[in-house]
Amino acid sequence: MKPFHLTQHKLEDTIVKDSIIAINKLKGKTAGRIAGGMAVQSYIPERLHRGTIDLDFTLYWKGCISEFKELCKPLVSYLKNQNYNINFHKKGQVFEITFGNKKDSFLIQHPRFSKNYFERIKNSLGREISNQRTISKEGLNYGVLSPEDLVVTKLHRALLFSEKYNIWTPKEVSVKSLRNFSRKLRNEITSRSLEVSPKKIALLRLVNDCYDIKSLSENIGLNKNYFNEVVNDWKNHKAESKSFLGLLEKLKVPLE
Repeated sequence: MKPFHLTQHKLEDTIVKDSIIAINKLKGKTAGRIAGGMAVQSYIPERLHRGTIDLDFTLYWKGCISEFKELCKPLVSYLKNQNYNINFHKKGQVFEITFGNKKDSFLIQHPRFSKNYFERIKNSLGREISNQRTISKEGLNYGVLSPEDLVVTKLHRALLFSEKYNIWTPKEVSVKSLRNFSRKLRNEITSRSLEVSPKKIALLRLVNDCYDIKSLSENIGLNKNYFNEVVNDWKNHKAESKSFLGLLEKLKVPLE
């Protein structure tokens, strides 16, 4: 589970912008695309941004931690020039870059791909690259996964949490209701960090994923044809397609 003691940030925060600029330093075929919650924030109005402790990005690349460090030298160089201290970690299924100064800190994550797994998903990564969007904000241009790629990933994770922890999507699924529920859960977690259960954290992440899906749907919309293309790319797409559409129906999210 995520380290909830870290400082929450939003897309408009300086340390997040520095992260994106640093990722932009990775040029060529491996150039990074922003994913996860910060990618969602890139599409929706600032008033809807929710705090998150990390920034996810994806490269068309596989390798070990030493190779990751080598690849990220331009990223590290930029962050050091902004007077941040930097540390690399291999944790679970991701590589982590934690950085900060006396006033602030942040976490950047990249998924770990084994050689065999990368071979299985490289066409999917190529599809994501072909369908990514370029976001322009305050003079900063950067690549972001498409709304459909983001939504399918979040649907998949929400369903996994639901099955593993026997938790369900809230009955009230408006953006406002989901946001309020998320804030309530986070306050409970941060006030009882030593006692909080993995199930409670999983519920928070599920609610946040539902919030992100609804926010994208209402502010950007989802292309039905490309959504189906993304779903068909998943390993168990025949079984998951029905589940994905069922969850979208519960969330009252249409496909256009």
